[in-house]
Amino acid sequence: MKLFERLGLKRTSILKAHNPRIGTTLIPIGMNDSEIFSQYLLNKVQSLRYQGSYKKLEGIIKKLADKDGAQIIKMRMTLGRRGQVLLLHLRYPNSLEVRRVIRIE
Repeated sequence: MKLFERLGLKRTSILKAHNPRIGTTLIPIGMNDSEIFSQYLLNKVQSLRYQGSYKKLEGIIKKLADKDGAQIIKMRMTLGRRGQVLLLHLRYPNSLEVRRVIRIE
């Protein structure tokens, strides 16, 4: 995180993906990075944390759904035990369903 602050990426939204084998990956993500986001949704990632505004995340998910032809079944913000979480359920045309919980920091 200190490296992001030094490079001036502090205001950039950051996606934190945790995989037990690889560790935690920090990715600066913008509105046009729906491809990066979809890779992390479809892979076996244990947890996703998004640091940024909810409106940007909602825009990224809607672009992703339009680009991939996915149908958004559920996209709802709730208050979990550790803060705000986004419950996301997508259905792709090849009958693949993706359910993820994304923590908003």
